[in-house]
Amino acid sequence: MQRTFQILRDWETSLIVLFWYYVLAAIVTCLISTRCSQRRLTNPSRYRVIFAAALAIVFTPSVITDFWLFMVPGPAIVGFLFLLPHVFAYPHLLIDELVYYMVLMALVFWLSYALLLWLDKRRSDGMRTA
Repeated sequence: MQRTFQILRDWETSLIVLFWYYVLAAIVTCLISTRCSQRRLTNPSRYRVIFAAALAIVFTPSVITDFWLFMVPGPAIVGFLFLLPHVFAYPHLLIDELVYYMVLMALVFWLSYALLLWLDKRRSDGMRTA
């Protein structure tokens, strides 16, 4: 138990920054969602794809690391962009980037799209019965 508290104390600053990043991202996502409600009505499938991609880019959790010196929790897109320039010098990092970042973002995209599709179907079924 003492080791757990030590780890939390070591990562305290990065966890606070990560928490406020997710709070700000949630507020911006809610504002975008409410402002684009007209676009949702005109082309719902395009809206779902764009919104699910934005959710996957912003909210996919991961670690920001260089695989040697440091590792801090953060969004997957930041870790992906941090390692992208190193891929040209070390081509084996491309596989690491695909596994650690792109697969996770694809999974979050798929889950977000499925949830948005389910919510739209539920909303349209509710409108038909009313």
